[in-house]
Amino acid sequence: MIKSILVGLDSSENQTIVKKYAFEIAKFLNSKVNGVHVIDIRKLYSPFVEDIFYSTGMASVPDLQSLVKDRLQKISEVLQEGFNNSLKEYDVEGEFFAKQGNVSEEIANCAKINDLLVIGTKGEHTSISEILLGSTFSELVLGVNKPVIVVPEQCKRFYIKKILIAYDGSTNANQALEIITQSVKDHNFELEVLVVNNSHVEDAEQTLKEAGSYLDNHEVKWNGRIVKGEASTCILEHAKATKCDMIAIGSYSSSKMKDFFIGSVARELLEETTLPMLLAN
Repeated sequence: MIKSILVGLDSSENQTIVKKYAFEIAKFLNSKVNGVHVIDIRKLYSPFVEDIFYSTGMASVPDLQSLVKDRLQKISEVLQEGFNNSLKEYDVEGEFFAKQGNVSEEIANCAKINDLLVIGTKGEHTSISEILLGSTFSELVLGVNKPVIVVPEQCKRFYIKKILIAYDGSTNANQALEIITQSVKDHNFELEVLVVNNSHVEDAEQTLKEAGSYLDNHEVKWNGRIVKGEASTCILEHAKATKCDMIAIGSYSSSKMKDFFIGSVARELLEETTLPMLLAN
């Protein structure tokens, strides 16, 4: 049950749509929404900032660290004001948390006391995009150990009518199925269940049957299909062909050797899709 949603906030261009996804989903699930903004300590370290000035041919600025800190603090205050306005607009409960430190660590710590994290793939000065598509994304997901909805930079509006779940029978895929079932059942969304028949799925027909039985028991209408091919390509093509608005998938590879890393399929989807994705782990 999703009772509390955390949304990662910064000053990037797609924050409006990221925040909208968090609040709209909260309304669907009758959840509260908490917001977190992290001031990256790297930006408060003068030599790091001064290197930028030197690289552009500009002279050093006296007391640069204080100037940068003041600017970042003002950004945090603006984000807090916007978040509080959204709480009133959507009539949901929640709190805003201003943190300072390592971005991925602080977000992960806050997410531990929430049930779902919503975050974008484009962050201010690439800090958030480094988390999501760079080497530290695995650390964030592993540290959170909670479902994550990733809203890509290319997503320009909120719209959810049909959801595709890529199901392989794993524990993570079952968690994604449970979360999606909660939303689909209460709000009449359409659900597509896709099983990619490859080396990671022992019995594709049985796997689809298991998903179908769970959905039938919860009185959820669904369509199912088995396809064969490269997983990320099949998922993206099926999502496009069936006009889905969101993709849900377990976040890790089924290979035990890859338990410490985000699954290659999920990473490829994050890099290619224009749809929001639910990563369950």
